[in-house]
Amino acid sequence: MSVLELKNSLLKLIVETDDPILLQQAIAFLSSIKGEKDWWDLITEEKKRKITQGFENAKHQQTLTHQQVKSEIHQILKK
Repeated sequence: MSVLELKNSLLKLIVETDDPILLQQAIAFLSSIKGEKDWWDLITEEKKRKITQGFENAKHQQTLTHQQVKSEIHQILKK
């Protein structure tokens, strides 16, 4: 696929979505790989808070195993 075809495909995907979160994530991704902005500067304060909390939980070994997460998801999906 040529560069022009790739650009057209990407543009079509962008034009066809109305999901502001997806569009914001696409901007953050492309900006970060171009070196324009760090993705951290482009995410919401709530997301920053959740990521920081996740790091704190991991630091204090307050995490779940993969099997525990799978079990919880299985229980949720059964309802």
